[in-house]
Amino acid sequence: MGLVNAKELELAKKFVSALAPPFDPGKLNDRFEERLRALIEARADSAIDAYQHGGPAKRTPVVDIMEALRKSIEMARKPPARESAKPQQRRSRTK
Repeated sequence: MGLVNAKELELAKKFVSALAPPFDPGKLNDRFEERLRALIEARADSAIDAYQHGGPAKRTPVVDIMEALRKSIEMARKPPARESAKPQQRRSRTK
C-alpha cells in the first residue's frame, strides 16, 4: 500500500503541470561557459601580441629527476657536518 492512491497522484501531476510554465531552453544561461568565454577573450589579444612580438616562449630547463633523487639520497646518507669541530681537552688526572 502506497502513501497516496492513484487518483490523488494523477491529480497532483495535473496540478503541477498546470502551474509550471512551458520549458524554454533559450532562457537558460550557462554561467560557467560565459565566464570561460570572457576569460579567453580577455587573454586572447595579449597572447597573440606576445607570440607575434616575442617569438616562441623560452623553454624551462629540463630537470633530470633520477639525478636529483640520487643526490637527495646521498645527502640523506651522509653524516651531518659539525659546525664547530673543536678538539676536546683532556683533563689531566693528578693523584
